[in-house]
Amino acid sequence: MLLKSGYTLIELLITVTITTILVTIGVTAYGRAAEIQAIKSDTEKIIGIITSAQKAATSGKADCTATYGPYLGERLTTSVGSKSILVTSTCQNGNGIAHSNDLNSFTFATANTIVFRPLNQGIDTGGSSTQNLDFTNGSATYRIEVERSGTIKSLGKISQ
Repeated sequence: MLLKSGYTLIELLITVTITTILVTIGVTAYGRAAEIQAIKSDTEKIIGIITSAQKAATSGKADCTATYGPYLGERLTTSVGSKSILVTSTCQNGNGIAHSNDLNSFTFATANTIVFRPLNQGIDTGGSSTQNLDFTNGSATYRIEVERSGTIKSLGKISQ
């Protein structure tokens, strides 16, 4: 009598099903982890750009030449649908040096202009006590709040 060893069809189907479930869970978890990392990365980048502009203005750093007149601060500008934050040294007779900073994965959902005045003369947030910088990846919107007092806060996800 000859004995044959091997797996039954039921055993193979169960193995393939379990493997498929585990791969699906792994791919979903990887996608979510990548999205969370993109959110953190762009949030940290925006906060870093804002903080840098604020420090430059506070220190009285002047990117204005004699032609443009006295230094008036740093202006931060965003546009709806853009991946860029433009930081420009503002001068009495025009603009000084401008620096464009691009986000990695998100676009801005709001248009903003914030001016950091030199030497602790305050922040112009467009007439309100706060300015909200909203950015989106198309499926969710996130917010960073800049208060007139100079406080910068990440408020996280604000809408789905």
